[in-house]
Amino acid sequence: MFKTQVDNDILLAFLNLDEFAETNIINGVSMVSIIDESINHEYKRTMQYDADGVFIETISLFVKKSDLGYIPAINEQMIINKSRYYIINVIESMGILEIKLREYIA
Repeated sequence: MFKTQVDNDILLAFLNLDEFAETNIINGVSMVSIIDESINHEYKRTMQYDADGVFIETISLFVKKSDLGYIPAINEQMIINKSRYYIINVIESMGILEIKLREYIA
């Protein structure tokens, strides 16, 4: 009963297409998720350049664990809406994965 209520709350509040969520293509599969491009508290800036002049963008992806089907590994590659990202952190909480990703743009 509690798990069912939590799942309902996630869908009705956080991953609601009428509120925060949108449909994104993640590794070739369409799923409801949230992409947060704002400044993250663990990473001082979301956009920066590395020493070689490569542009780096850091984002957060929020997706239901059951939709993604697995917990991704650090440094694993993930394609989101045709852009290539690398996983730098994964946090699981109440059936939601918060995945921090970096994109390197030359």
